[in-house]
Amino acid sequence: MLKSFSGAIVSFKFKLESLLSHRQFLEDALEKEFVIMGKRLSEEKQAEKHLQEKHVQLAEELKQNLQEPKPVSENRLYVTYLACLSDQIGRQRQKVQMAESERREKKVALLKAVKKRKILERLKETHADQYHRLYLKKEQEVSDEVGIQQYNRKTG
Repeated sequence: MLKSFSGAIVSFKFKLESLLSHRQFLEDALEKEFVIMGKRLSEEKQAEKHLQEKHVQLAEELKQNLQEPKPVSENRLYVTYLACLSDQIGRQRQKVQMAESERREKKVALLKAVKKRKILERLKETHADQYHRLYLKKEQEVSDEVGIQQYNRKTG
């Protein structure tokens, strides 16, 4: 806000302020979703890692069981369970890939929202600068006019 030469307060009002606020709101919402997607991706990767570790552990147990005389049915259970774990790992990898893809898409949307907001902010700054330059020019004109009138009164 500026104080005018006459003492009245003059302020700049950006005509697209509501649009700028809306874009900021959208950007904030996308940013929250992006963070949530990141957490989800991390959880999915952790679940995949856990399944892989379990698979390795059971494969080692089976390897040790094969070296000792054990019933075939027990070894068959290990093999069946390992196959099931392999399927789960495959499905989990797909979940990780989907989460990565969704996160990438959200990142692109977030970057677009940031660009749109920044464009409006630059436009607001430009308009504010133009407004203030015009205001200062008018103030200078008023000041010059007052000076001329005072000079004319003294000399006239």
